[in-house]
Amino acid sequence: MPGTGSDQSGKSESHAQFKDADEVMKAMRSDEFKKRCARAGIDAVKDITLTCVTIREAAVDRAIEMRKNGFVRQDLMMVSTDPEHHFANSGTTLTQYWREAERCIKKARDAGMKMCGTVSTIWGSPISGATKMEDAVELQNDGFR
Repeated sequence: MPGTGSDQSGKSESHAQFKDADEVMKAMRSDEFKKRCARAGIDAVKDITLTCVTIREAAVDRAIEMRKNGFVRQDLMMVSTDPEHHFANSGTTLTQYWREAERCIKKARDAGMKMCGTVSTIWGSPISGATKMEDAVELQNDGFR
């Protein structure tokens, strides 16, 4: 039964929930965790894919380092349908973000890491309100190909 464990590698200075991201990933590859999984019939390395959720290039770089240390198998970058929400989360415009994402995808591939993408705020934005599904589909088709 394949599964995925995820954690975010954002700026821990401004997002307290990111401070333990490295420790969580390391704990999920520890001998103790592997033994606990084995007792439940789960191979912690083969059956659990650790995914780093990232927004900016520095976080992708952290995920790649974690991959080199054997903790992460894939990375997931996020983009928002709402440009204002996206700017609030990333500090970049969508145009700037896509250029950065292209570099990050290349870096991840060069490191042997799978890169995934997700579009957030498809059902509405906490900043701008309602969003259009067509915008999410357009972002998906334009950026994550």
